[in-house]
Amino acid sequence: MGSFYSFKTVILIIYNCLKCICQLLLEMLPRGILLCVAGTMILILFLSSSELTEAHIFVDSPNVSFKDKGPYRVIFLPFPGTPRVNDSSTQLNFSVQNNNTDVVALFVSLILQDKVSGKILLQTPYKFHEFGDVTFPFVFKKSGQYVVSLQSKINGDPLYKQNPLLVSFDLAVDDMDNKTQDLLLFFVLPFSIMGFIVIYFYVRPKATTKYPRDAKRQD
Repeated sequence: MGSFYSFKTVILIIYNCLKCICQLLLEMLPRGILLCVAGTMILILFLSSSELTEAHIFVDSPNVSFKDKGPYRVIFLPFPGTPRVNDSSTQLNFSVQNNNTDVVALFVSLILQDKVSGKILLQTPYKFHEFGDVTFPFVFKKSGQYVVSLQSKINGDPLYKQNPLLVSFDLAVDDMDNKTQDLLLFFVLPFSIMGFIVIYFYVRPKATTKYPRDAKRQD
């Protein structure tokens, strides 16, 4: 038997702790407070686990970076903002624009490199896109610094029709894997919220009512 608990064992222990706290909360707190807490936790989980739904990328969006080259602007938005190791939800989103309007009828290819070694980890073949908004899913296996480069052959442009428009961006990948992130989000955060509620609504009233009684005895 190993000296460390398995991931499933940790999940089971946390689940049993949460179950006990929920039973305690049901006995102590009014139903209205419980509903508010449950609604808040559901909202937090929904917002944190929601996928990127915007097709068009705007420059003023969080975690956006962009570069101008000639009349074109290439915008880069990773999702999540700092990608994590082994996260299958990672998306590399780009938007190729001209005067704040998506470029149409272009062929796009992505190159992903290790910034330190220069090794090419991914190079996709050119693919036709009707519009300049493109997304590449990718699962990073190792944390570190990377360079993502978008190559765009733009139909109708005399310069970039054959010679691709090349724009590169730096990207950092966090070493916190997806399981650790989910553990903190779905178990530790709710556990902490419910513990705070127990202290605030159950322990605090007892502490505040103790002093007036002691004061009366002294008088």
